[in-house]
Amino acid sequence: MSIIGSALNEDALLQTIKKKEVLNPGKGNHPYSEMVHVAFGVDENYAMSAGVAMTSLVIHNPDYQFCFHLFLDSLRAEDYQRFLQFSEEHRTVVQIYYLDREAFSALPTNGHITQATYYRLIIPLALKDIAQRVLYLDSDITCLD
Repeated sequence: MSIIGSALNEDALLQTIKKKEVLNPGKGNHPYSEMVHVAFGVDENYAMSAGVAMTSLVIHNPDYQFCFHLFLDSLRAEDYQRFLQFSEEHRTVVQIYYLDREAFSALPTNGHITQATYYRLIIPLALKDIAQRVLYLDSDITCLD
C-alpha cells in the first residue's frame, strides 16, 4: 500500500502503523494528560540520536514527566534494549510505533530528505486522542535547559 495513491488521507496514514509497543506503561508519576509528549520520526540510523535527545530532555528537565513517542520503520535489538533501559531508569514511558516502510517508498527522497522525514505526518493523527499537545523534535538535538 502506498500513501501516495491515497492522497495522504488520515486512514491511509494510520494504516502505516503496523505495531505499537509501550515500554514501561504506568511507570510515570502522572497521567498521560499531564505528561509532556515528545515525538520523533526516525529510521534505525537515528534511533541512538533520538535516545541522546530524550536523555538530555529528561536530565535537564527533572520537574517534568515525559512520554516519548518514536515513529520508525525498524529498530535494532541493541537500540530496543537501550530504550527499555532508559524507560526503566528514568521512570519514563516510551511508545514505539513501527511503520510500514513500503508505504512511503514512492515519496521523493534525496540526501537530506529520507523516508523517515515523512513519518512525522502520522504523529498528529496517531496522538490526537492521547495528547492535547505534542512536541516534535528532530533526533539530532541536545537539550541544555
